[in-house]
Amino acid sequence: MKPLPSLLVLIALLIGACKDLRSDHPQADLATDSTATALTANNIAQYADSLDKLKPHAEKAYSLVYMLGGSSFYTEKYSLRDEPILYVEHIVNGNGSTTKTYYLRGDSLVMHKEASTLSNDGAEVFRESRTFFRNGVGFKTESRSASMLQAMQAQPYLTLQPGDDTAAPNYDSYLANIETLEDALHRRNRFDMVFDNITAQPEAAYIVLKSTDPNGYTSSVLVKDRDAWVDSVENNAEMFKDKRLNVRFKIENGEAIYSGSESDRMANVIKHQ
Repeated sequence: MKPLPSLLVLIALLIGACKDLRSDHPQADLATDSTATALTANNIAQYADSLDKLKPHAEKAYSLVYMLGGSSFYTEKYSLRDEPILYVEHIVNGNGSTTKTYYLRGDSLVMHKEASTLSNDGAEVFRESRTFFRNGVGFKTESRSASMLQAMQAQPYLTLQPGDDTAAPNYDSYLANIETLEDALHRRNRFDMVFDNITAQPEAAYIVLKSTDPNGYTSSVLVKDRDAWVDSVENNAEMFKDKRLNVRFKIENGEAIYSGSESDRMANVIKHQ
């Protein structure tokens, strides 16, 4: 299949944005790479814009929607040729929502962007900030905010001066966050989930999962279209209790939607061999 012209244009944009972002060894050589010292907020922002435009054409993976207390979150991972380029973390709580985006060059973080919507007494505040990294050090943070989304997007970013933000950017903490997102994607460590129960309703059902940590996360997968595997789980819930389920799903409007079991997928592969 020939590449789509639009995809070629986007890749060309990415290559252009990467001219000042080249490195033979993405992270280990960043500190000594001569081009790394020439990085500016402007060319990193252009590079990040190119990654955003490539998202529809990148490989995409997503986690379950994890819930704890009054908050929930899930993450998306975008890759090109199996190399991650973006992680996007979606967080919802009682006061609003936050989206955090991690922009990578190789395995080095070059920009972190955070967009939030806060609600208070019926009024909303939209806020966006981004931090640029060079040689593993945050060298510039800028932000903008407004009471309307379009108004905020029309505003220029204002550079935060030292002392303006009490939470100074820490490169290592952001890398640790990415490791946590990988755990969420692979359902491991704090995100090791097992079957708890299934709630059945006439129009749909929910497969409810819980963390192996008694005080950990819960998660649910909405079943719109029942199949034999779902019926088996419902009819033998005690047998599946506390077992790990290989549930396949997709994310729609911030909710995990059942798309089959791993056993069904393997059965279809064998059937068509």
